[in-house]
Amino acid sequence: MRLVLLTPISYLSLVYWLLAGTHALGQLSQPNMATRSVQALVLDSVTRQPLAQATAQLIRVDSLVAQHLTESNGRVLFTRLTPGAYQLVVSFLGYRTLVCPFRLATTGKSHDLGVLVMVTRPLELTEITIRKRPLVSLHKDTLIYEASAVRTSANAVVDDILSKLPGLDVYNDGLISAQGKTVQRILVDGKPYFGTDGKQATRTIPAHLIDQIQVFDQRSDRTVFSGLDDGQRIRTINIVLKPTGHRERFGQQIGGIGPEGRYQVGAGLNQLGVKRQFSFVAQTNSINQSGYSLPISSGRQINSLVDNVSTDGGGMMTQSAGASIGFSDRLGKKVDLATTYQTGATATQLHQLTNRQTFLPPSFSVDSLQSDLASSQQSMTTARLASHLLNTRLNVQPNAQTIIRLNPSLSINRAERHSTITSQTFTDRQSLLNQGMTVTRSNDASWSFANTGSWMHRFRRAGQILSLSTNSSLSRQHNQSINQSYFIAGDRLATTSINQYQYATQYYNQVSNELMVSYTQPLHSQQTIEFRYTGLTDYSSAARSVADIDSVNSNRLAANDSLSNQYRNRIINQRLGLSWQVRSTRFSYAIGFDIQRINQRSTVGPGTAFLNRVYTNVIPSLLIEPRLTNNRALQLQYQTYSVTPSVAQLQPVVNITNPLVIYAGNPDLCPEYTHTITVNYNQLNPTTYRSLYAVLITGFTANRIVTATTVSPIGVQTIHPVNSAGTVVVDGTVSTGKPFQARFLEGQVSSSTTLKYSSGVSYLATQLNVAHTIMLSQRLGLTVHFWKKVDVNLSGLASYQSVTYSLSSQSVPPVVNVQLSAGIHYPLVCGFQLTSDLTHVTLRGRPMGYNRHYSLWNATISRSFLKGQKGEMRFQANDILNQNQSLVRIVTNSYIEDSQTQVLKRYLLISFVYHLR
Repeated sequence: MRLVLLTPISYLSLVYWLLAGTHALGQLSQPNMATRSVQALVLDSVTRQPLAQATAQLIRVDSLVAQHLTESNGRVLFTRLTPGAYQLVVSFLGYRTLVCPFRLATTGKSHDLGVLVMVTRPLELTEITIRKRPLVSLHKDTLIYEASAVRTSANAVVDDILSKLPGLDVYNDGLISAQGKTVQRILVDGKPYFGTDGKQATRTIPAHLIDQIQVFDQRSDRTVFSGLDDGQRIRTINIVLKPTGHRERFGQQIGGIGPEGRYQVGAGLNQLGVKRQFSFVAQTNSINQSGYSLPISSGRQINSLVDNVSTDGGGMMTQSAGASIGFSDRLGKKVDLATTYQTGATATQLHQLTNRQTFLPPSFSVDSLQSDLASSQQSMTTARLASHLLNTRLNVQPNAQTIIRLNPSLSINRAERHSTITSQTFTDRQSLLNQGMTVTRSNDASWSFANTGSWMHRFRRAGQILSLSTNSSLSRQHNQSINQSYFIAGDRLATTSINQYQYATQYYNQVSNELMVSYTQPLHSQQTIEFRYTGLTDYSSAARSVADIDSVNSNRLAANDSLSNQYRNRIINQRLGLSWQVRSTRFSYAIGFDIQRINQRSTVGPGTAFLNRVYTNVIPSLLIEPRLTNNRALQLQYQTYSVTPSVAQLQPVVNITNPLVIYAGNPDLCPEYTHTITVNYNQLNPTTYRSLYAVLITGFTANRIVTATTVSPIGVQTIHPVNSAGTVVVDGTVSTGKPFQARFLEGQVSSSTTLKYSSGVSYLATQLNVAHTIMLSQRLGLTVHFWKKVDVNLSGLASYQSVTYSLSSQSVPPVVNVQLSAGIHYPLVCGFQLTSDLTHVTLRGRPMGYNRHYSLWNATISRSFLKGQKGEMRFQANDILNQNQSLVRIVTNSYIEDSQTQVLKRYLLISFVYHLR
């Protein structure tokens, strides 16, 4: 393995992280420390109910020792304290600050302050200014951002808050990144929002209704219910509403028009009551916006990054229309029901130019000379898509010990596509090998039904839990296509031509059922053991029928049996295991051990079996979480898992839709087996509110399924999957953020450093090719608020990527990408507001035509009017300089591909927006 060089910033971050972890482990290794703990219960003076999320500060000799937020039950606990005199200061917006002095004696291990009652009092402007809640706090492994600490405009939405929080990035396509990790789930008050599109929540809910933004790795339902951690994590944002947010109806209505046929129309109405919730959104536009949200946010957003290169609009020209309606209700005290229906239609046009460099071994020759291959491809694709999705969630809790959950969903999709592809292949000496053209028309129809269900029950003895869960799915897909290809060899070889005209139909069916059973048994107060079993049956079948079409009489078909195929695959996967978990005041850990047995049987044609194998794997797991002090959290996780080959990879049939690139399945593939080690570290300084987030992920995959490519003398590539010795991936990110405040300005500064290394293999002309890829990126961000009116956002991103191939005699130049962005929100005269952002992108190290400098400048001038500022007129100019581009690089283990896609460029739009509140 090659030595990976780090930048100075990465070295400093790594040293700091190691010192912090060493100090924490050193504290754990001192069993004779005379430490004490203090606990208290915080209640409201009027309701006598627990007061959650109150700030509790422990002070000793005018120095802050530790800071925590009270739990949902009102309790707060401080551990690992030395004897002496302390003060516990509890504060919460709208309550009088409570100061409780006490002394820890040299004897005894714990001290209970009992019940602390917080007394309410009216808020005054001076009190809000002096005692405002901090922007960010850390509660265990959850980062909590206070929405009241973020300044937004009158009609801002959640996206406007997220874009101003340190460690969070909001992209134009709706993607959200938190501390370098992609957010996969959006919750509102701890519950999934309507539908599956997170943009519907972040671009719909008004900012003034938000109390907190919570960022954490959500555990599975079974972990939350049983307390036994199974190691499953999903990066999640929870939007916490203010009490008034449950009483207010809100929505947006928008109508916009511009030259060259640009338009945007939409309407929405929402109410998020405590028991009953309702949401309706509908929109149509021709400005590359899709999904089930109204894209009317005026806050700062940045462009999506593909290999750290700016893109806009997904690289397509899109017209879309969509609607979503959702309803949820609490039926009594025991039943919660939520259902969502979504429908959408899009018309897209994709015009793309692609250049690919395929690296060949020195012993391989093309046209009697050793050479790599360079191919160029120009494609034009139009598509019409229609979709329907019905999703339902049902939660039933017949008693305090039992929970039943069901989540059925139905999806129906149709698609029509037409594409024309022209291509040429050269040697690196610019000698033409071949050229061709392919025209394809296809119709797709598919539907799928899925249902997940669970039953969880607590027995009388604390910790005794039995859970059953099922996961079933049924899907069917039908494809019809007409494909016409013309291919001719280069002029330096004997002329070879192919004229292919074919009609193909393909069916794909899959039925999958999974049952999981788990039982947990406490050994004593700090130890729990779990026994579990998982059984999975997966049946899939594929049938492909190909017929040659007479070029003179298109109604005459001749069956092509060599390209037709029927395939069936059955997988029975059984897994039996146990886990042992230990929890104490200093640390917790869980050790798991499973045995997995996979039986795979495949048949081809009318029933001829060609594959019948049994695989047995040992699946260990480990999770360690020390209990650190001073608002720090550390987690170490080791996981293993196995992935079986797909039907498309196993199916022994040749696909020559493109005669220049032929694909074939491999029935001899074995499952992949992956080991991963993940280390997460969070830290927040309670006095300066400086945050630090670090994650390191290392992975090794044995029997990794990779591609094997053979090349004919005229440049025709035949690709099929094979198992390799293994691949290695190392991915580390360190993110920091810190707020600051001066006389007339306040803001936040953030930094994120990412280092990725991967070592993968492929086979070229039967020879092993090892690819080493290193990517280093550094992002800096600064958000400043001047005079409480002007917002300025500055950010910079620089990335470096290097790749080497063991078989290639040519060196690949490193790629450097630099992206600089600036945004401003400025109040003009007469109530007008200016929002503008400018992004400049510089690319270096790519082939000729892909090293570009371009700038993307957008601006919006708006004015609010009507009672309560509910009306808004907006003049929007997108890509004022008319330079927007989509440039994407793909690096694989055998080739490098650069593509340029036509995107939506400069357009103007005049819109009227009505904000219903």
